Amino acid sequence: MSALDALLNDIKKPSGNNNSTNLVVTVDEWEENQVKGTRMDTGEQVVVRLSKFEKKPDASFDRPDLKTIKEKKRCGKGAIICFENAYLNNEDGAWYSRWANLIRKSEKDKKTVAAILKSKVIIGKSQAGKEYIEIKSLSARFGQPVTHQTISSIEELSEIASSHLIPMGNGVVPYLLAYVNDGEKDFSFEIKAAIIDQTTEDGEKRRVVDPNPENSINKYLESNYGQVLKGCIDHPEITIKVAKGKVIYCGTATRDAMLKGNKAEFLKKEFSLDKEAPYSAQNLGYKDIVVGVRDDEELDSKYAVFISSIKPYDEPESAKDLLS
Repeated sequence: MSALDALLNDIKKPSGNNNSTNLVVTVDEWEENQVKGTRMDTGEQVVVRLSKFEKKPDASFDRPDLKTIKEKKRCGKGAIICFENAYLNNEDGAWYSRWANLIRKSEKDKKTVAAILKSKVIIGKSQAGKEYIEIKSLSARFGQPVTHQTISSIEELSEIASSHLIPMGNGVVPYLLAYVNDGEKDFSFEIKAAIIDQTTEDGEKRRVVDPNPENSINKYLESNYGQVLKGCIDHPEITIKVAKGKVIYCGTATRDAMLKGNKAEFLKKEFSLDKEAPYSAQNLGYKDIVVGVRDDEELDSKYAVFISSIKPYDEPESAKDLLS
């Protein structure tokens, strides 16, 4: 990169504290102006406080402090909080955050869980024109490489599919990421479990994952991209690596909040590999994000109630970065 390119790139970077961290904490103790708990990413015991905040005269909202959050939401031990823009104060050893997002109120809430997952976030539109937010997460422990398998035959691919493209609960769709590379060019194929219509005992129609994984893999291999993938598998100079993952969708309220104002554009840019290219699913990469998921008994479905990157200003990783 030339000196001029480097200088020009500086002004293309998003504004904000590029070194900021979103700290996810499971609370052990609520105190007057702070919480004590465990970091989800490192397991470290931490003390977190909110930094100073001055409401602007024309602002329509004010920031609640930790005491207010605890009292209004009736929070207790086991609450999960994502602290935005957190930094460590070396003088007192405490972390300070701009904002606190409550994911779970307490350990009594058995229906809401949170995890840090290697994921990409996609904003799309259904055939009916309705916007949705889709989260595709790969199987990987935080800080560990993505688990994958190198294959050389259709039989090996089908074997992986038969153990993974199976129902995981309503609202969750399993998928496989197949990464191919011929030494000069690489490409990624995403094989999602097939969705079928099902009628419940009450006569209600709903869409669910096909319980027969063979139908899913066979349907994909018959598609245009599936034909290309079969050709790649048959080619001796092309390497194919397969990773397992799952898809979940944001709930309505979470989706609406994340698409409000300029948040949608930031989200699109954040996960785009090439920031100058038009927005497309093929141009999206993966990041470590915290995903809060609720298992809704009334709807008999799981959906995301919270998503946020751990490092919002870090660049996303491509399938090549993760599986090479």
